[in-house]
Amino acid sequence: MKQTNICFLKYSAKDHMQTIRQAYNQGKNIKKETPEAITFSQALDDIGYFQFVIENGYSGYGDWGKDRFDKAFAEMKKELTHEFSANTSTLIPLPVFLDLIKKHLPFIFDGHLAITGDNYGIGFYKPLKTFVSSFFSELLTT
Repeated sequence: MKQTNICFLKYSAKDHMQTIRQAYNQGKNIKKETPEAITFSQALDDIGYFQFVIENGYSGYGDWGKDRFDKAFAEMKKELTHEFSANTSTLIPLPVFLDLIKKHLPFIFDGHLAITGDNYGIGFYKPLKTFVSSFFSELLTT
């Protein structure tokens, strides 16, 4: 199920920003620990949340194409359901969940995009072999 704006706000505002700002201004630690594992339900919710963020806030969304993202998110949910829905109380280790996300987004080559936790993260930077010719520098110096 895709998230609506209201669902997004409800999901992202589990802790109200005013409360978080006040705690920060009082010098309190507002960092939340990254869980080592999440439930099947949390994983499905997170995929929906991530899809909403990508569709509405990622500048590369138009570059890579709506159809590619729609297919990728559908495949993520399908694989997650196939692997973990038989026993929804099974916890999914965070590295397994993040690898699932990365597996279905192989078309993204963007060094500005990453999903990270305390001890594990995924980036979408792909090193490319490039060739630079001295042809133009020779033209400019002669």
